Amino acid sequence: PDKRTQIVGRKIAYDVLVADFLRDIIIEELEDELTDTAWTARQAAVAVLASLYSERIREGKAVDTSLLELLLRDESWAVRQATAEALGTVYPALIQRGAEVDLKALEAALSDRSWVVRKTAANALGTVYPALIEHGNAVDSALLERLLLQSDDQMRRTAVHALSRVYLALIEHGNAVNVAPLERLLTDHDPEVRRATVTALGAIYPALLQRDTAIEVTKLEK
Repeated sequence: PDKRTQIVGRKIAYDVLVADFLRDIIIEELEDELTDTAWTARQAAVAVLASLYSERIREGKAVDTSLLELLLRDESWAVRQATAEALGTVYPALIQRGAEVDLKALEAALSDRSWVVRKTAANALGTVYPALIEHGNAVDSALLERLLLQSDDQMRRTAVHALSRVYLALIEHGNAVNVAPLERLLTDHDPEVRRATVTALGAIYPALLQRDTAIEVTKLEK
């Protein structure tokens, strides 16, 4: 069988086996695959480890994300994309357990040379930031807000979706938010960006009203 099939097979073996020492061996074998010469093997290992790491975190076991974080600098955009997606799952699980996470590498991926990686990193942070907020941590949404100014239509749409989740989490926990960067996109040249913005503000405005925050709904009416 090829490497990808072997890696998926290890995931099945992990699920079947119950002995911790055997599961630990499988994790180590999968982590070794993160340095395989074939990008398809590295990509598959990242995806499987994301699932197993999240499961282990929920069980209270320690995981080391540093090996995954290194792959945000992999030569293959597909591996970097898979890694950003994986961290978008693993980091919230760690935060739920009260663990600290270092977001520098994931935030740096917002400037990746591949738009697919940039988009995935923005999506991931749109999940990680709310998890931090829910646990009383401060977040800086400026990095995502900067994406609203990018020329790429898909990046602006992705940023709108991510910021919507971040703003809603901030509002829910009594934090002030400035939705002006989002409101500017109500007149964006791309209809999909405008539609995403209307949807986002349609969720954010009621949340603000519940907090007795004054808003200008006339912007949506236009």
